[in-house]
Amino acid sequence: MTAKFGRAEKKTATQEIVAMIPSVSLIEDSWGGLRDYRTNGLALPTSRPSNELIAAYDQQNDNRFKTFYKNIDGSWYTLKFDYEYMDGIIIGYNELLLLYAESLAESNGNMNQALDALQKIEKRAYGKANTTTTDRASFIKAVQKERRLEIALQGERLFELKRIKQSVRGEAWDSHKVMFQIPDVEQNGNPDVHMN
Repeated sequence: MTAKFGRAEKKTATQEIVAMIPSVSLIEDSWGGLRDYRTNGLALPTSRPSNELIAAYDQQNDNRFKTFYKNIDGSWYTLKFDYEYMDGIIIGYNELLLLYAESLAESNGNMNQALDALQKIEKRAYGKANTTTTDRASFIKAVQKERRLEIALQGERLFELKRIKQSVRGEAWDSHKVMFQIPDVEQNGNPDVHMN
């Protein structure tokens, strides 16, 4: 697997991204879990977006939903990773815009710049800017909602929930139950490593 910087084009949108390139083919996929989401493989994928995620989209007006999701026999699947030799996005311009907007709002920065960054995402997604408020609390909630929809299924949700201190499947964000266990092989190989 190698990293690359490049441009991604889908319909009328072009974005610069940092991506990881898996090794050989659709079947020998060193990017691992993405293979479980693809609908262009030999069988339907084993992983699907949650019903809660699907319900979070404005299905009629959100271009992301129309582009990246498909209902097959009553179940929703994502098309976000459907092409040969998948490039797994590490971070894209869209995520940087949202991080910038949220950080300006959180740090009492220039709210007009923050609003401009968020509206770039909204205009691409909805064809218009939906957020006009500069009330910091409401603005931050709007940014967090767009982050959820914009970077869905890129492996960021757990970290995002912990970052904004929201519960994770009914557990407190800082519960030991939502931490990754140190693998047994690491514990067994080093007596100084203890369970987290």
